[in-house]
Amino acid sequence: MMRTIAAQNLNAYVANQIIDNAIIASGEQTPYKTVHLAKIILRDSPTHKLSVCVPMYAFVKAVGEKIAVRTLTTGVVALLDNSQVVSASEVKGDFTISGVTYGIGDTINGFPRYKVKH
Repeated sequence: MMRTIAAQNLNAYVANQIIDNAIIASGEQTPYKTVHLAKIILRDSPTHKLSVCVPMYAFVKAVGEKIAVRTLTTGVVALLDNSQVVSASEVKGDFTISGVTYGIGDTINGFPRYKVKH
């Protein structure tokens, strides 16, 4: 059986709340109300919990010259300087991690919740 991602890590509403709390805790502010799903690649990492030069999926929100991220696979939350990010591209539709395809299951208050498709 393939390992699937925990349902709470696939919920944009939960990720948005966690990211907002991290932004407030860091003393930063953001004009954005919602997170979006992105595939990001890091040049370097502020924490050993984030892989470098490997594409990963995360909910992200811009915070000035930084981005706040919450990874789908581990739930790690980090505030990254733009210089640490090689690329960040918004994910539209389905995506696949470790052979498992995910797609939007439903939405809560306009926030998508992703689920295993196959």
